[in-house]
Amino acid sequence: MKEKLLTLLLVFTSFLSFSQTNKVIKGNIKSDNFDLKGIEVINQTTQEITVSDNFGNFSITGKDKDVLVFYGSEYTSYSLTLNAKIISESEIKVSLEKKAIQIEEVIIEREDAWSADYLQQIINKRYISDGQSAIKNQTIYEGSITDGMDIVAIGKKIGKLFKKKKEKEAMPALPFTDYVTASFNQQFFEETLKIKPDEMLLFLEFCEADPKSQTISETNNTLATMDFLILKNKEFQKINRILNAQKP
Repeated sequence: MKEKLLTLLLVFTSFLSFSQTNKVIKGNIKSDNFDLKGIEVINQTTQEITVSDNFGNFSITGKDKDVLVFYGSEYTSYSLTLNAKIISESEIKVSLEKKAIQIEEVIIEREDAWSADYLQQIINKRYISDGQSAIKNQTIYEGSITDGMDIVAIGKKIGKLFKKKKEKEAMPALPFTDYVTASFNQQFFEETLKIKPDEMLLFLEFCEADPKSQTISETNNTLATMDFLILKNKEFQKINRILNAQKP
């Protein structure tokens, strides 16, 4: 009996030691079966950061319940909570989704052609006598500009035939709630922030009440947004504990 208890104690001690010791986590990051280079891999628990190589491979230390965040400017962020099964794998596979690209609309318009009145004025000035001078043979060059035509004015008119409209003003930033839900998946809120699904909307409204949320959505910086959400989550959870303690 004592031997069995001793064996169980050793197994439990080994498991506890394994869960509390940092292990080297190796993995590969892809998107649509293509290796992703330069993706930041962040151990949110220990603040360790590494970057995937040319073949999408990475190596970082972590332990049970540590949260790894995978971030790339052109891809939707992804978070992964480590457990014994993941840590024991020789290589973990991570797949990131590419963000939708918003293209500003550029419109090129052609202005109306010369008006009939303006063209008639040019014809009258070039080919019709003013009544005092004789009509000249326009095929013979006499060393002067016929009838003093305003070449500059004509050049400006030609230059205005085609023009490119100024690009439309940049689209206004997305509302904070829309920006956050588009940038982070449900797993991030449930596993990283420990936000219950039925509390998610209330939490985002709580964040949006902070004036800093507008700046966050305008800068479109995922890491800055993540830091902001983690900070607001601490405040949100603290308020929840106070409210729950006041309940009868």
